[in-house]
This record gives sequence, C-alpha cells and structure tokens, in this order.
Amino acid sequence: MNFSKLVLGENFIIGAGEDGVGSFEIAGIVNDRNVKFVKKYFEKHSIFYKGELNEDGREIEGHWGFGEDGEDATFKLYKEDEERLTWRQKRAARKQEKREAKRENRRERREERRAERRDRGETSRSKSRSSSASSPSDSN
Repeated sequence: MNFSKLVLGENFIIGAGEDGVGSFEIAGIVNDRNVKFVKKYFEKHSIFYKGELNEDGREIEGHWGFGEDGEDATFKLYKEDEERLTWRQKRAARKQEKREAKRENRRERREERRAERRDRGETSRSKSRSSSASSPSDSN
C-alpha cells in the first residue's frame, strides 16, 4: 500500500494511494490510540481496518477484513524514516532534473531548426530579390 497522501489528525485519518488492486481513498476515526478506517477502491470493493497507534504515533498495527469487524488478516502501517524519505526525495529530484534537461534539449533543437529555416528563407528571398533587381537592367 503506497500513499500519495496520508493525514493522521487528532481524531481522524484520511488519505489516498494505490496498491496491487488499484487506486483507493481512506477515511476513518482516531479515538485516543484506537484507529478505524475504510479503504475504498474506486469502482470496486471496500476493506475495513482497525488497529492501534503506537506510542510515538509512527505506526498503526491491527487487523483488516472485508466485513466491518476487520478480522481477516493483520496489517502494519508505518511512516518511513527520514533517511529513506530523503533518499526517495533525492531520487525524485534527479528524475525531475533529467526530464527538465530533456525538455531543454528539445527546446534548443527546435530553436536551431527554426533558425536554420529562417536562414534558408532569407537566403532564398535575397536570391529572388537580386535576380528581380537584375532583370530590368538586362532588358535595356
């Protein structure tokens, strides 16, 4: 389960993400350290989760299921440590830099082609001007 957004408030939990089944949203309640939420897949089924928040608020551990009692299997959600987040952020930044460099290269090549076309157009225009300018003197 990968979250694109996860907010754990004082008395609520909301989020969105995707996993092997598809894209989903979650919404639920937090009461002291008890957490209950529903993961709703878009145009598919829902899964019910209930668990307990650990002391430092970085993990939720409990059970999930297709019924509201959520007893089919166990789960553990946790926030990634800062080092791993930093590594992921750096990786994402490198990918973004590569995309931007590719865009810049394409932009530069377009400009070069436009400049070449302008040069060719000016050259052919100047040839046609010089031939039309020499025409009247040839008729004398």
